[in-house]
Amino acid sequence: MSSARLCSLGLLATALCLAQPQQDKDIYAIYSLLLTNAQTSHGPDANQRLLIVDTTVPGLPERPCLALNSLGQPRVAEIFKDFEERKDRPQKLKRELAVTKPYELLTESEAEQFRNSRAAPDSSARFSGVTDLFSFSNVYFDKAGTLAVVQLTSWCGTLCALFQWTMLEKQSDGSWKQAPGVSCSSIATRTKSESSRHQQPIRFL
Repeated sequence: MSSARLCSLGLLATALCLAQPQQDKDIYAIYSLLLTNAQTSHGPDANQRLLIVDTTVPGLPERPCLALNSLGQPRVAEIFKDFEERKDRPQKLKRELAVTKPYELLTESEAEQFRNSRAAPDSSARFSGVTDLFSFSNVYFDKAGTLAVVQLTSWCGTLCALFQWTMLEKQSDGSWKQAPGVSCSSIATRTKSESSRHQQPIRFL
């Protein structure tokens, strides 16, 4: 159902529509925060510009791997409910990120070109100065919209990637901050002697 049609269906729908601009603002504040000094599987982000897939993708693992008792079980349970309701609804990203580096939103076709370029680098300048391709999951909220979970992925090759679920909490001034000690990551790395995948189900920072 389109948002325009939803907004014509009564008081409850109208309330939801009025809340959507604030949620959109929070979503892009969260995405922007995670891209600021982002980490990759090979260290801090050193890309000259940010390449970001223009549509949200499922996480890896798909279900946020965070404990239900993190920051209060009822609120986290609400996040998981939101996840179950919206996990199969990819969202198109808008150019509303507040980051210091220049960034580009790539279609899936363009993202595939980047992936292919990592396997067989060409001489074009299309992806020069860029090592990683970033993508986001949807942002999932509790009912109050003050606790959120999202995954940021950085990808630089078949065995060169970082997938990290992060929990964030809204502050009294309206800004967002990563919940202390709560994150979950999977890392794919390649060394000279071996290829390996490191799973970290719950990592306390």
